[in-house]
Amino acid sequence: MKEKAIILDEKTLRKIISSDKIIYSDLPIKCSNVKPGDRLWVRERWSPPYDLRDCLPRELPTDTLIHYWADGDPDSGDWSVPKSSTYMPKWASRLSLIVVKTFGDVVIMFGVEKKEEQNE
Repeated sequence: MKEKAIILDEKTLRKIISSDKIIYSDLPIKCSNVKPGDRLWVRERWSPPYDLRDCLPRELPTDTLIHYWADGDPDSGDWSVPKSSTYMPKWASRLSLIVVKTFGDVVIMFGVEKKEEQNE
């Protein structure tokens, strides 16, 4: 089993997050060099609290609260501007996709593991 980071658009993220399904076959994801059993950890636009805005992502404590922008604007709190998904540390990812079936470089079926929700 390999682990690999993947970036998904916010529309796809919202569909995965809001669904109770475990396996998806209607959301093909292009990702090279993966096979069944591989884990794809999802990177997305995110923000730490405003008081940690100057910290590099690798310097943030792993228990830092995170706002995920695919969820929309925050209801409360003081958050920094969105950071690019490219800079999301692995510990901050709330979603992993377990590859079930591929067709060439396209993942056509996957299981979803969601990280426990945090309170903002």
